[in-house]
Amino acid sequence: TAITNSITLMNELRKVRDVTLLGLGGQFHNWCNAFMGPATTAEIKKLRADRVLLSMSAITDEMVFHQSPDMVETKRAMFDSAAMRILLADHTKFERRALHAMIPLSAFDVVIVDDLTPPQQVKQMRERGINIVVARVD
Repeated sequence: TAITNSITLMNELRKVRDVTLLGLGGQFHNWCNAFMGPATTAEIKKLRADRVLLSMSAITDEMVFHQSPDMVETKRAMFDSAAMRILLADHTKFERRALHAMIPLSAFDVVIVDDLTPPQQVKQMRERGINIVVARVD
């Protein structure tokens, strides 16, 4: 079963055979092609997922950030409702800033970064006990 608030992911996952797709409703935001806000968050809080895969806008001072407070609220609810929390972050996330803090990097069970992430950055995170997986970019 896949649960998402993203129309983009819904359109991709509907093509996958043998997947049960649960689409989250709420207020639609065209800028991100997703539903979020209080109705979405309330729906998420009624669910329990084995895993959540999240992306964010920025990682600064080992804190994960996003520019939208509604998105932070929605993603925090997803984070809280999952047994295993996985962050997907390419190298550009370490070069950006965003306004709203969400979750410390260390709270994720796994952080997956691309192999363009500076090795020193990866080393520092590992030294702080963060479980980092480096994925190859082809």
